[in-house]
Amino acid sequence: MIHWISWMRFIAAFFIVLLHVAVFAQINSTEQSFAWWTSFCYSGIGRWGVPVFIMISGALLLTSDNTLKTKEFYYKRANRILIPICFWTIFYLLFNINFNFTKLNSGTIKEMVINTLAGRPYYHMWFMFVLAILYLFAPFIKRLVDTMNKQQITRFLYLSLGLMLINFFLSWFIYGSVGSFISESISYVPYFILGYYLFKYHIADEFSQTTVISTIGISYVIMILAGAIIQHYKGAGTAYYVFAPCSFTALIFSIYVFILFGKLKFFQRKNEFISNSNNLLLGIYLIHPAVIKLLNTILVEASSYSVIWKVPIETIVVFIISYLAVWGMSKLPLLKHTI
Repeated sequence: MIHWISWMRFIAAFFIVLLHVAVFAQINSTEQSFAWWTSFCYSGIGRWGVPVFIMISGALLLTSDNTLKTKEFYYKRANRILIPICFWTIFYLLFNINFNFTKLNSGTIKEMVINTLAGRPYYHMWFMFVLAILYLFAPFIKRLVDTMNKQQITRFLYLSLGLMLINFFLSWFIYGSVGSFISESISYVPYFILGYYLFKYHIADEFSQTTVISTIGISYVIMILAGAIIQHYKGAGTAYYVFAPCSFTALIFSIYVFILFGKLKFFQRKNEFISNSNNLLLGIYLIHPAVIKLLNTILVEASSYSVIWKVPIETIVVFIISYLAVWGMSKLPLLKHTI
């Protein structure tokens, strides 16, 4: 077990919860208000979580010879991801009926079918569908990167990441759509290989700690400022471009967060709680949006309180509830394979 990766997984899961809590608070705030912009800033802090999870998958799978044992690899990954996808897709379709649709009719059924086919039975589930496609192609990508040296992979990443950024920019501002999870999966292949590259060639050793931390701070500030400018000139909703995983700002932010975990000595230490919790993180990712929705339904009055302290406190509460729920599920034979 690589301790700094265990730490990075755990903290990334927490920050993804922070992101979704902040976005929920933002949606329920008056646009351009203090609460709206505070939630916007909070959500930016957690934007590195999903890209880093994809990079971790690439780092571990593309450096392992077990990935080349195709039959064994597919069997293990199918059990790990297809069962959760099926279970949580059904769960969130039923959850939507109970909490997000006022009534069930042909229109809402059509919407649910379309969202599911697009890989979004609920807003966070796209990641699971994308991950399934990446796993499907992992043995072939492994064979590809094994034939290339560091210089060749560097050039490949410049090219593929550049195309990813251009495609997403055009999709966001010109085409008006990012497509299905299948097209999205192709966009995340560069991230998958990037994780392998950063891990295999110890890229963290090429940067000073001061440089890494400064770059993270600067890229975050640029994200917020760029988001504010885009929001001002392009209108409501467009500011989220700077936070999207396939944007330039999120790419730089995520790369240097990944590097930071590989550099700091603190994260090289083994922690039993963190190590043992890693098996629960996928389940926490899957269940936490339902916890957020339920918590805000029950505590409806909380929306009137100061978002400055509401978002971090609610994040901690949601994370703890999700952790305990998944831990309980892991002890039940019929549910442990769903997380």
